Formats: sequence, C-alpha cells, structure tokens
Amino acid sequence: LAAGSSDLWIPSYTCTSPECKSKHKYNPNNSSTSVRRNDTLNTGYGDGTRVSGSVYSDTVVVAGVEVKDYTFGVAEAMTGQTGVSEDGILGLGLPGLMTLPSVPILYRAVTEKAMQKYIFAFKLSKNHSELYLGGTDESLYTGDIEYHPLMEHRGFWQIGNASLSVGSTVSSTIGV
Repeated sequence: LAAGSSDLWIPSYTCTSPECKSKHKYNPNNSSTSVRRNDTLNTGYGDGTRVSGSVYSDTVVVAGVEVKDYTFGVAEAMTGQTGVSEDGILGLGLPGLMTLPSVPILYRAVTEKAMQKYIFAFKLSKNHSELYLGGTDESLYTGDIEYHPLMEHRGFWQIGNASLSVGSTVSSTIGV
C-alpha cells in the first residue's frame, strides 16, 4: 500500500520496533474515551517507511484544536524511520489519500466548529517550527496573504495561478 499523508497515526506503547524506541507513545488504557475499532493500520510511504497496527477512536487535541471520537492509527510496528525525531504523522492531505476509515482531522475540526476556518499555516525553521490551525500568526509576516482556490489532483492539494517569492526573487511559478 502506498499513501500520501491524510491519515493520523502515532506509535503504540506496545511497539518494540527500534524506530519506536525514543518516541512518545499512545496507551489506550490511559484514556476513558478510547475505543478500539475493527480495522487495521497498514500504510507505506514513498520514502520506504511502513507502519502497521491497530485503529482507535479517541479525543485528539492538535495545536489547541480538539476533535472528539476521531479515528486514527496506532502503529505497533514501524520500519524506515530510524533517526527521525517525529513521533508519527498528522496528515493534512485531502480525503482521497485516506487509508483509514475516517476523514482528515481538519475536516472534522471545521465540521465540529473546533476551527472557524479551514486554514492551516506553518512557521518553518531549523528549530522550533510551528503549526497554526484555523488561521495564521500575523506577527510572523508582513503584507497581505494572497488566497487562491485549491483543487484536488489524485488526493493532493494543487494551487493554480500562483507564484512563490522570496524578497524580489520569484522562486517558483505554479500553474494548472
């Protein structure tokens, strides 16, 4: 199986793969709202990473946004992530890339009004990168944000008629 990144998965407290050793792990026994689902996690990525395990539903909180009864994967075995510091995957892709019986977490957050707008933004940095859900941190940029309609292409985000500039240099032109 190959996947993009629309799923949410985290390592299980039972994972003994070397890749799980230094990661934060999910223990469903520590949650009164955890429910094991009758599905399995079995996902692979283009970089060779593979995860397999169980599927649970529970209350999930990401960047202050809470989604109740959200279905996500719990990796009991991992390969290909040795030396990677991240614990799991928070997929922000479109529903077409889902491998779990769920919808992307941001869809649920907007539906449940945990987020007012379907907007996410990143502050990318060598250290201390940040994720913003439902808006942006206006203290981190100047000028106006330019919005473009998003289109789906095989489950991936696609932006039409836009360009990316750094200073006065156009780095990339994006067109459909």
